[in-house]
Amino acid sequence: MISTTLQCVYNDDLDRTKLLMKRFTPEERTAALVSRTVKWGRSLLFVAIAQGRTSLVDFLLNKCHANTQQRDERDTTTLMAAALAHQPDVMRSLVHHGADVNAFADGQPLVRFCCPLGPDIV
Repeated sequence: MISTTLQCVYNDDLDRTKLLMKRFTPEERTAALVSRTVKWGRSLLFVAIAQGRTSLVDFLLNKCHANTQQRDERDTTTLMAAALAHQPDVMRSLVHHGADVNAFADGQPLVRFCCPLGPDIV
């Protein structure tokens, strides 16, 4: 199930992702599919962020209760991951959903990673 859902995220298949997620209770979706590490120490949310799948990021945050404050195995925040992947639309979505723009990652203020993408991001 997770590999199928992961493939949907890679393919930007929001409709199929929604269909797969309906099989689980909200708690199961969060625990098993959103917060769980699925590939390279990253959750589905991080995979969607890296791929620039804004609609999937919004779905994972709104309907599956993904946490904008979660970090991957390298202590990278969701917002930092979006900045490093050059995904300004995803960054805006994460900030809109409450990502902490004052967070530190790798001993650096997060804003350091966001500034090269333009002043409207933060």
